[in-house]
Amino acid sequence: MEIWDESGRENETSSGTRANIDRSFRMTMTTLLWALLTLAQGVVAVQWEVKAPRAVMAAAGTCVRIPCSFSSPTGSRLKTIQWLKDDKRYGTLIVSSPESPDPHRHPRAKIPEQWQRDKDCTLTIDSLTKRDEGRYYFRMENNLGAKYSGRDRVLLDISGESSLLTVSSPEEITEGNEVVLTCSVKFACPGHLRWRGMDGLDPVSETETPGSAENSWTTSLTLSFVASYQHHGRSLRCVHSPGESAGKKVTLIVNCFEHNICPWIKDFLADRPQSVRMGSHHSPTLTRSTGAPQGCVLSPLRYALYTYDCKPPHSTNTIIKFANDATVAGLITDGDESAYREETGRSGADVTLLMMQPTGSGKALFCLAP
Repeated sequence: MEIWDESGRENETSSGTRANIDRSFRMTMTTLLWALLTLAQGVVAVQWEVKAPRAVMAAAGTCVRIPCSFSSPTGSRLKTIQWLKDDKRYGTLIVSSPESPDPHRHPRAKIPEQWQRDKDCTLTIDSLTKRDEGRYYFRMENNLGAKYSGRDRVLLDISGESSLLTVSSPEEITEGNEVVLTCSVKFACPGHLRWRGMDGLDPVSETETPGSAENSWTTSLTLSFVASYQHHGRSLRCVHSPGESAGKKVTLIVNCFEHNICPWIKDFLADRPQSVRMGSHHSPTLTRSTGAPQGCVLSPLRYALYTYDCKPPHSTNTIIKFANDATVAGLITDGDESAYREETGRSGADVTLLMMQPTGSGKALFCLAP
């Protein structure tokens, strides 16, 4: 019969056999003798102890690290350590050291190779699934036959990835200045965080900080680059698993600094008073914020710079830019006009829209819309 006391230590006794009683008595005397020898040497005995978090959250498809450290009585040597799932005595074996021949051992779980030297019982599980969710128990046994399983279990909860990731970014981004973005998640395995959408960020650098007791087991991936006006409106995404498409998104809002070309172009093109004169006659003055002033030598250059990053979001649309105007060409398929109608609303009412609709004869119908 197995008995578990309040400290989590397992003892074996028998209610019916003399042999088991003698064996229990010998183990007790051996442990007592060891304790007396240790105290006689002036050494304070180290007790059984396991340190691990009570609860850990992770996302499906990711890699999780359940931090764990242990200590065992001085003078004895640990023979094996184990992680069990769902029950501390009869639970499913997840991982064991030395490696267990149990064919049901978890194939994606592991513990540190130097667990005995470093007193490190951290459990790592890769490619998490919903079936990995549950209660996990750590258990150890020394060369004297004494076993200990700790008081508490670790509850592993599988949750959505984006709810676990945290992204920090500066409140204000100014062109020409360094931008530092940090993506963080607790209990993550090193090397699994990724930034996506970095194409064109130059120069760019990534620095990973692995989780530890000092930072509450939070793994962080820091992305740094120099902001450019071309980065304005770009979305960067931090993901935690290779197949993850959602992750945590941050959109860059880049401000031009005081003496930059951006305010100069904007002032030239926006809120422009305009009138027409013919002889001694003047038309009423209108304020314009679209197009470029006609007849001005700098208009084509400034207009081209101002609209350089103006690109259609749909592949069926094309923006054709002229010196002082633009045309949106959109392809209609099966009567679906949603893509080019969206582009018209986004670009403004003064943009000429050229729609192309294929016909059964292979020809195209062209029509203009405001």
